[in-house]
Amino acid sequence: MHLPTSFIFFILGISGCLCNGHGRSHHRRASEPHLRILPSGSQEIRAGKNLVLTCRAQVPNIELIKHLRWINPRGQEIPQDDRIYSEEQPGDAATALFIKKLSEEDAGEYRCTAVYASNQQLEARVDISVYIGITWEDAPIVQYASLEQDYKVRCVVRANPPANIDWLKESLIISTGDQYVIESDGLLIKGVTKKNAGTFTCRARVPQTGELEERDIRLDVQEPPRWVQKPFDLRGAELDKVEFKCEALGSPPPKYTWVDKDGIDATEKEGWKLDETTGTLTAFQLERKDEGEYTCIAENNAGRLESQAYLKVIVRPRVQELINQTYPVGREEARLTCLASGDPLPKIVWRKWSRNEPFYTGGQPDDDRIIVEESTVHAPYYTEGESFWRKSSILISKVNRSDDGLYECQAENEGGRFYKSGHITVEFGPTFEDQLYDKEWSWDQRPIKLSCIATAIPNATVTWWFRGKEIGRSNGDLDRSFEIRGHGGRGHPTSELTVTPLKDDYYGFYEC
Repeated sequence: MHLPTSFIFFILGISGCLCNGHGRSHHRRASEPHLRILPSGSQEIRAGKNLVLTCRAQVPNIELIKHLRWINPRGQEIPQDDRIYSEEQPGDAATALFIKKLSEEDAGEYRCTAVYASNQQLEARVDISVYIGITWEDAPIVQYASLEQDYKVRCVVRANPPANIDWLKESLIISTGDQYVIESDGLLIKGVTKKNAGTFTCRARVPQTGELEERDIRLDVQEPPRWVQKPFDLRGAELDKVEFKCEALGSPPPKYTWVDKDGIDATEKEGWKLDETTGTLTAFQLERKDEGEYTCIAENNAGRLESQAYLKVIVRPRVQELINQTYPVGREEARLTCLASGDPLPKIVWRKWSRNEPFYTGGQPDDDRIIVEESTVHAPYYTEGESFWRKSSILISKVNRSDDGLYECQAENEGGRFYKSGHITVEFGPTFEDQLYDKEWSWDQRPIKLSCIATAIPNATVTWWFRGKEIGRSNGDLDRSFEIRGHGGRGHPTSELTVTPLKDDYYGFYEC
């Protein structure tokens, strides 16, 4: 059984009184002195509006009215400021009360008072009520819900008297049921589906004032990101270009962020760039310090994904040390050592310029005198970079002249190759193994050139002798029959003696 409902009107009117000295009032006749407020009756004004009230003395002689003034609901005389103030009306026993941009705090009973004929206290009262028009406090016109999650379409309305709220979707009334729950601050949707996307209407109405407002709210149903491609570990060499791939789908399309192990945006690094559409992070010139873990973040309003990948920076190989060596022929052991750096530590391969095949680690199948040894050693304290270097040495026992030459140290890792050559010099005494002729002919005093090739390391110095005497010294420099060009040394092992046989005495054996 439903009880009948009723609405009670409470009317506050203007009252005027004629008070005696003890503050008690009694009914007055229309001809008695009194105060009148215009407009008459209680005033119901919407917040934000302006209001003016006029208090006029209804007396036989207005010259006898004194102290005509307004009192606010807190018992204070009206302040004279820019918003609330009073003004006396010239030529009339009246005062006007001005209230601009009314607020809820301005509501209440206002009194107009005066003294008539020095002893009669006059007073009139008026009640001002302020109502709040429909105001949308929290009702964004575009809102986003996550798929398969509960979501409340927000619509918070402020009004005084309070407003009733109705909900519609595509012009159809929504009632509380299995999926929708109407709450004071919005419409709760349980387990959002794609069908819930669309336009909802929040309708606010105030029966007491007849005010009606509607607000259309578009609801987009968002899908949290899901991976299409997670980032994977990468390896790249110094100065190379590498790309981290990262891709996700969602609605709206997710935004991408890459951070390093310290949580710093990777694009703050010089030479790093993010494609905000595809999520690809590119490093155009890797540096050793770039090595580490990186996180791809794909995020939209519906959710967030994170995935990590590790960047290994390959430090290109470099031969740090290879010093030329000199040994005498017959030396029991010769050694040529190559030190190389890189990360990962490089592999070292030896080649001799005079042969095609590389040397093998360990012994050589075609020459058991030669052994290649390899090890890992600590890098010198004064160097930067890797803590360890690769060391490789060629050891040659019973050194012979064929061991002389250039040896190439090739250091290699996945970042590339580095070449450097070192020289083994084998010293031996002078020989005439390259001498081609031992007999020359001349006639009719024709000059003849004798060549002497002395092979040696270090280079030999050559002198010429004839019949037990050194040419150019014992015979004197004035003998024009002899001319010597080159004495060996300084990389020129050949010496030439030109003989002009002016007499038969110049024929015979010459000794180099």
